[in-house]
Order: sequence, then structure tokens, then C-alpha cells
Amino acid sequence: MNNDAEKILIAAAAAESGYVIQAATLAGSTFNVSGGPVFAERVSGREEARWEAAIDELVSLGYLTLTRSDKLHRIGKVTLQGYQRADSLAEPESGN
Repeated sequence: MNNDAEKILIAAAAAESGYVIQAATLAGSTFNVSGGPVFAERVSGREEARWEAAIDELVSLGYLTLTRSDKLHRIGKVTLQGYQRADSLAEPESGN
């Protein structure tokens, strides 16, 4: 999983709602976690593609399920598998 997808998953799992939101406006897209951080705001086409790819990766891995997807919005909810993966990412790695 790429770093952007990890950032989104960890933040969404930590937020009370567990939602990830992409909202498109004439000024550009905004990517954020409901009740949490904004990852990107009014981004360029290149940045939009970057964050969309991170969301797509989370969906394809089963860590996020899209509850709404249309021309202006994509809203995803963390799945049980996503919460479990986020927990494992947040745990400090044991090492020698």
C-alpha cells in the first residue's frame, strides 16, 4: 500500500465517523476525513490523480467501501478489514 493510502486509512480509522470525502468544485477537489484532517485542498490535476489513486487502492484492497460516488463527490467508509489494517500500521514495529 502506498504512503498516501496509509495516511488516509490511519486518519479515517482514528476519526469517529470513519469517512473519507472527496468533493469537487470549480476551484478543484478537496480530500479529507470527516471530522479529521484535510489531505489536499483545491489541488491540481496531478495532485487530484494522486489522492484518487490512494482512495482507489484502499477500495481495491477492501479497506474502504464507497457509500457514494458521483461526478462531484466520493464518500468512503472504513471497513472492518480497514480498521484492522490501520491498527496494525499504527502499532510500533518490534525490532532488536
